[in-house]
Amino acid sequence: MVIYRDDEQLTKRISSSYFSERAMGCSLYGSEHLADVLRKKHTLTINQTLEDVDQGNKPFGGYGTMSNYIYHDYKLVSKPILISEIVAEYLSEKRSLV
Repeated sequence: MVIYRDDEQLTKRISSSYFSERAMGCSLYGSEHLADVLRKKHTLTINQTLEDVDQGNKPFGGYGTMSNYIYHDYKLVSKPILISEIVAEYLSEKRSLV
């Protein structure tokens, strides 16, 4: 858990390349006025933990290129991931090539 002294400090921190590349999940407690900024890169919960909203049959994660990505056929896609869905897509592509 990290507490920031003001919105500007938090916005600057999460907008830095270090945090943008590693964006995955974020839980926001208290005021919701920064939700739009956080939601751009993160799976966001408000007044809940990430475990409260994680469902094993839905994609999960953020858009950080170092924390949540798929690399296939020389393409990097950063998005929330459901492993079984990605494997099924890969297998479907392989079958269509045969």
